[in-house]
Amino acid sequence: MFLIIFRLNLKIKLFFNHNDECLEKQLEEKTLLIVFNF
Repeated sequence: MFLIIFRLNLKIKLFFNHNDECLEKQLEEKTLLIVFNF
């Protein structure tokens, strides 16, 4: 389950593809929240 979420997160990062650390941090936090919700 985690692997699927991680891959999805990578696709999101590749989709946005810009060096906005704030956005990256938000994505990581959302991914962690999703993981913990499972």
